[in-house]
Amino acid sequence: MDPFSAFALLAAFATTRSRFVVYPLQDILAASAVYRELDPADERINVPGTSNARNWLYKVKPGLKTLGEDKAFASLAAALSGWRV
Repeated sequence: MDPFSAFALLAAFATTRSRFVVYPLQDILAASAVYRELDPADERINVPGTSNARNWLYKVKPGLKTLGEDKAFASLAAALSGWRV
């Protein structure tokens, strides 16, 4: 899925009648052409039916400081909250 489609999907979630929307950070990163993983399997935090040291672990590769200083990424994330009804 390309960044535009990932963002469109996240924006669609925001228009639901649900009281809350929780976006996994990997999904927001996938909507960014800069921070998305080339292989979506690298974003997965758990493989059902397996037990290994990698399950339930996820390291944010750009780093939270980098994300916090990136105005374009902040705008992308803020735009998602603007879709809430």
